[in-house]
Amino acid sequence: MYFQKTYLLIAAIFLTKQFSAQSIGGTTTGASLYCDSINSGFISLTNFNGAIVHWEMSTNNGQNWTHLLNTTSTQSYNRLKKTTSFRAIVQDGTAQADTSSISTLTVYVAGNAGILTGGGAFCEDAGNGQISLSSAPGPILYWQYSVTNGSNWIKINSTSTPLTYSSITESSLYRVVVKTVDGCPDDTTSTIVFKIQPKTIPGNILNADSVCYGEAGDTLHLSDFSGKLLNWFSSIDNGSNWTQLSDTTTYITYTTVTKSFWYKATVKNGICPMETTTPAIVALYNTNPANAGEDVTITRHEKITLRGSGNGFASWNNPEFLSDRSNFNPTADPMNTTNYVLTLKDLHGCITKDSVTVNVIVPIPTAISPNGDGVNDYFEIDKIDTYPNNSLIIFNRWGKQIFNASPYNNSWNGKSEGGHDLPDDQYYYVFDFGNGEKPVTNYILIKR
Repeated sequence: MYFQKTYLLIAAIFLTKQFSAQSIGGTTTGASLYCDSINSGFISLTNFNGAIVHWEMSTNNGQNWTHLLNTTSTQSYNRLKKTTSFRAIVQDGTAQADTSSISTLTVYVAGNAGILTGGGAFCEDAGNGQISLSSAPGPILYWQYSVTNGSNWIKINSTSTPLTYSSITESSLYRVVVKTVDGCPDDTTSTIVFKIQPKTIPGNILNADSVCYGEAGDTLHLSDFSGKLLNWFSSIDNGSNWTQLSDTTTYITYTTVTKSFWYKATVKNGICPMETTTPAIVALYNTNPANAGEDVTITRHEKITLRGSGNGFASWNNPEFLSDRSNFNPTADPMNTTNYVLTLKDLHGCITKDSVTVNVIVPIPTAISPNGDGVNDYFEIDKIDTYPNNSLIIFNRWGKQIFNASPYNNSWNGKSEGGHDLPDDQYYYVFDFGNGEKPVTNYILIKR
């Protein structure tokens, strides 16, 4: 009987504990407000029943929780950068776990006032558009803009987003002042930039002029332009076709002028459209320069007509051997090889020159065949009678004089001074014109 009563008592105590066990999450304390990330402290848990299983934290207002490996009644924090909530999970034995109250550390770090979108680079005018603010920690208090790169700010009494703008014609900064969290100062967003670029101005090309043919080159300058000079171009067909040049500086040098050229430059300022200068023309006054004709060869005492051409008034040098030095086509009869220069001067004062060489030769044979057939029997010098004071000496290959005549009258037919036929061989002569010219020396071959 005694043992039966004892068993019933133990069972009653066990059942009482089983039905009375309950997890109580308890109360957390330590919530606070911080206006920067320099923060630290503890969240404490009291009035709980059971064992602390772990702590949890959330940075998105309880939407998601992160498990923390802490089973003590205090949870530390340090340098939080955003608002963070903490809670504890408590379980008493096998009873269902319970969650504590939540303590929130409200944190606002300056510089997180939201994200602005808009702005950009524009040519002359930004036109019409909007600036939008997103992810702001609180309501908009007002907008601001600056045209002094942030030195001074002008208030815009608008509390809405997006902000509508029209016709921004100078570079500007925009930002928003927003309310953050109660107890922390208002904050300002980062700025967005409206970069307004002046329109492209192509400028003017200086020093273009009309010049004479063959005149030395000069330098063209690009002035009064706004933007970056991209390229120079030239044209030789009055602008129908253009060739890109390698120069990208503000000046370009052209060389000796022999044809008309057009020049232009392209300029571009930032995102603004490219512009092209008005062509500068380097024009020729005289496009038909002096041409003295082709070189020619004549025999002495022969006459030749020079074939000059071009635009302007003609003047030849060496007039003593010309019929008319001011004629484009004078008759020339030089005694020796002569270089004639034709100079032309046009109505603009442009002067061009060209030269022609008249080569003058005296035909002297290098072989005779004195066989009595009447062909090439004599050593004949062309127009021998025009050299009345001439002389001729002939030597054999050993340097022995075999013939001498002064004056010579084209009478030698391969005989010695004694009248005997000389053997076929190569001989040498010295012919002196007798007029101060350098004597002519060469060989003469006898071949019968």
